[in-house]
Amino acid sequence: VAIKRIQGKSGGDERHQRERIRQSLQELKTLAKFRHDNVLSLYGYSLDGPEPCLVYQFMSNGTLEDRLLCRNGTKPLSWANKLFICEGVCRGLHFLHTINQMPIIHGDVKSANILLDKHFEPKLGDFGLSRDGQVELEISEKKPMIASQCERNTGLFGTRISDEVATGLRAFSSSRNPQGIVEFVLKVCKSDAAIKENCFSELADKRTPKTEEDMNLRVFDKLLSVGVTCTQKDRFARPIFSEIFAQLNEDSK
Repeated sequence: VAIKRIQGKSGGDERHQRERIRQSLQELKTLAKFRHDNVLSLYGYSLDGPEPCLVYQFMSNGTLEDRLLCRNGTKPLSWANKLFICEGVCRGLHFLHTINQMPIIHGDVKSANILLDKHFEPKLGDFGLSRDGQVELEISEKKPMIASQCERNTGLFGTRISDEVATGLRAFSSSRNPQGIVEFVLKVCKSDAAIKENCFSELADKRTPKTEEDMNLRVFDKLLSVGVTCTQKDRFARPIFSEIFAQLNEDSK
């Protein structure tokens, strides 16, 4: 198992902090009733003492962010691994947004909050326990959204998962022009419709091992295309998660 200590922010209101933690735990208890392969399992928790603790399933391959950056000498992910991980994240988010007709918004979808087990099965973790009060209030106000509206809320998946996995670049970098990854991708590819073949040599994650050339290009194209369509300015033009999964899963068997 893995134990996570929830540290309060220095100088903050202790009562507010504990209420924030209580609300987040309530959400996690709801999830515990509807287990899913792509949502991190919560085994237990304790509110005793100055630092509440959560007991989670241990994830031996760390976070997706760690693996994308090859931290601690880990081997880079293959294109097949990357596609498998994105499919799993997509399944997990679709589950959250359609759970028992009561959508749950993760609120902080990013590679650092995607954990990988020994088989590289991704699990969504950290359900807002590090949010500050204002962010939590904004998320709470959005929770009554109906499932169909939640399913169009795919922007973070496109920016923080699909594009990052395809390129190996951070979602935001002050040393890049443009600084945002979506704008940078569109600038390089010169189009927001079809991802062109020459984008592969310019944008593909150089750390990813080269295998069969056709497969490399096919997976890269899928991930980047999903990233572009998920971040369209018109939210209602974005694909829903079931459509994203179908696109990722097409011809991948």
